[in-house]
Amino acid sequence: MTEKEILKKAIEKAVRNGWDANKWSVRAFIDENNVFRCSDLEKEDAFNIIFDHSFAKAFWGEGKLTTFKECKTCGNLQVDEMGSYGWEDHLKEMVTYENPIQYLAKFLEKKGKGK
Repeated sequence: MTEKEILKKAIEKAVRNGWDANKWSVRAFIDENNVFRCSDLEKEDAFNIIFDHSFAKAFWGEGKLTTFKECKTCGNLQVDEMGSYGWEDHLKEMVTYENPIQYLAKFLEKKGKGK
């Protein structure tokens, strides 16, 4: 996917999840079917949007995803504290990427992949 396609899908996902696009004047780029037209959005504006806390909460959700790992000694499942990721963790991770827009692509539904 191109950066514009990733951004388009990411913004549409956040809007579906309740993100208020009006704060960023993005609503002007969203049609009546919640389809985002990003051709006029500057890259700097895109970065301001994707690093916004309200966008991140809508895109990834407010809670933390708890993961489990198997204890090597007893075999029981235990909470993996290192694997618990919330929107704040994703923002911290995304800021380390050379191209943060590409980080978002990992969390978008892929057509034909069963998601």
